[in-house]
Amino acid sequence: MTPLSLILGTIGLAIFVYYLLNLRTHRHRLRLPPGPKPWPIIGNLPHMGPVPHHSLAAMARTYGPLMHLRLGFVDVVVAASASVASQFLKTHDTNFSSRPPNAGAKYIAYNYQDLVFAPYGERWRMLRKISSVHLFSGKALDEFRHVRQEEVAVLTGAVANAGKKPVNLGQLLNVCTANTLGRVMIGRRVFGDGSGGGDAKADEFKSMVVEMMVLAGVFNIGDFIPALEWLDLQGVAAKMKNLHKRFDTFLTGIVEEHKKINGGGQHMLSTLISLKENADGEGGKLTDTEIKALLLVELSHLIFSPTKQCFFSRSLSLRPVQIRGFIDTPPSLGSPPPPMPTNHKITTDSHLSRPPHTSLPAKTDGHNRALNTSDCHGLWHDAVLVVFSVGFVVYLALHTKKNVKKLWNRRSYVVISYYALLWLATLLNLAWSSLQAWQCSPGKEAAWNVLSLFTTSGMLCLEISLLAFLLQEDYATGLDALAHNFVVSGIVVGVDMLLKVIYVFGFGVPLFIDGVESSNKVKWGLWIIHKLLVTAVYGFILFVHFSKWRDKLPPRPAFYNYIVIMFVVNAVAVFACGLAGVGAGLGIWLYNLTVVCYHSFYLPFLYITFLADFFQENDFLLENAYYSEMKDAGFFDADWD
Repeated sequence: MTPLSLILGTIGLAIFVYYLLNLRTHRHRLRLPPGPKPWPIIGNLPHMGPVPHHSLAAMARTYGPLMHLRLGFVDVVVAASASVASQFLKTHDTNFSSRPPNAGAKYIAYNYQDLVFAPYGERWRMLRKISSVHLFSGKALDEFRHVRQEEVAVLTGAVANAGKKPVNLGQLLNVCTANTLGRVMIGRRVFGDGSGGGDAKADEFKSMVVEMMVLAGVFNIGDFIPALEWLDLQGVAAKMKNLHKRFDTFLTGIVEEHKKINGGGQHMLSTLISLKENADGEGGKLTDTEIKALLLVELSHLIFSPTKQCFFSRSLSLRPVQIRGFIDTPPSLGSPPPPMPTNHKITTDSHLSRPPHTSLPAKTDGHNRALNTSDCHGLWHDAVLVVFSVGFVVYLALHTKKNVKKLWNRRSYVVISYYALLWLATLLNLAWSSLQAWQCSPGKEAAWNVLSLFTTSGMLCLEISLLAFLLQEDYATGLDALAHNFVVSGIVVGVDMLLKVIYVFGFGVPLFIDGVESSNKVKWGLWIIHKLLVTAVYGFILFVHFSKWRDKLPPRPAFYNYIVIMFVVNAVAVFACGLAGVGAGLGIWLYNLTVVCYHSFYLPFLYITFLADFFQENDFLLENAYYSEMKDAGFFDADWD
């Protein structure tokens, strides 16, 4: 059995077993609602598009108000209408009360022991009962009404005392709300006296909560592809663990301080400690970890509600009439406020009056801004790419009849395979060169990323294949070379494509869109790693060739001239990416130059260097050094048996 037959047979058997097991699983799986067909591994993440809620609305028009999506390896059922949503939130609320597991709940929220992420069951009902009775009930609100009035009085006093000086209203509101909840929950102010002076603890706690909210909104690939969770590719888990340590130190200090002074007063923490041995009236016990988890949830989620966050992004200079509006209006907290006198009405800021948006922010290739035509490449950039790609396609088309005839007469497995692969890469490169405007067209980003992914992967496959062929010994046969080459190239290119898919469609890194975030450090860092690996391979081959170990490599001097050229091109690309990563204009210009040169000249260079002589000569007695070395590598063996 030949190696090629063995490989093809193994692949066919693996596919058959996969579909057999998949069919067996489908027979015992409950039926799911209709939805778009998922991609391998990443599922329906690419279908979400740059504006997810628009994409969901469009899919709902196609698949109905109840549809199924697979995000990575996580199955999701989407309710896209009020009537369907009521079935989940009211009729079948008990069946859908638990939240899906995620890294935030595991590493920050005390491993699912808080009220938000705890799985539905006896423990969750106990925590909910404690919060409802001792914090959110009408009776509890009435009991702590004086606390709210006192803290608002401190807030208005701080604003009045500032006079005409700028007031950081966001910090004052943060301190006021935190101190109000602090007195309600632990019997004392958390952040100073609320007068607005510098408070390091207030700033530290605010930074911790803001960081928690940012981390909670980050797309974590481990939540959707569990097999990659242990790798922590984004470093999200490590950041969450460090943040949890800071929160735990902060909350532990509060609890321990309360224990030292033996409580005192009526507040939530004293109530929780008193209920430790009988939290729900039925013998349920409450641990210190659950107490800290409840404090974490109440402090962070209530203090930093979306309505208050709109104040944090700006400092306001309040006019005297606005201050009087605050002072002269009696704080009737807990009841509807009386109408404000006309001359004391406060002008509402148009930006702050807008309610926070209820959907995800619009994104284009992972960044919160749309593309515009000013970010596109210039006319000459696109023209050079189109002219050279069209010219090479025309050249190949004019010689197709003669080339196919030569292939039929000489019957080389390898050249037939490579000629077909060259045509495929050439056509992809032509489409890529002609559709450069897709980078600048809103709504075309996903299509451009897919086209760029397949184009670069096809050209990378050709590049790797040459190394796999010409680094073999002289005695390699055509079939041996072909089988070995396709296995090596397929593995390397497959891993490269998978990583690019994860970063582009999963993390939103604009690897293939040059006009977005030209100083994006993640993008340029990934390209540096990619180019550095390719450069290292060429550099290692050259190092061995010019060292005492050169006997380990096949004696093909002309081939190493090709290696030198590719090493220089990739080394320049690494240098360009490094400069671009620090925002240097020269780096971006140099990177674009290497891209244009690669896509314009590499395929013609490869064809003329390694393939053209096969179609032009009448026999194999050639002086061309490259051609002779390709023959030695088994490139032109014609054994069909």
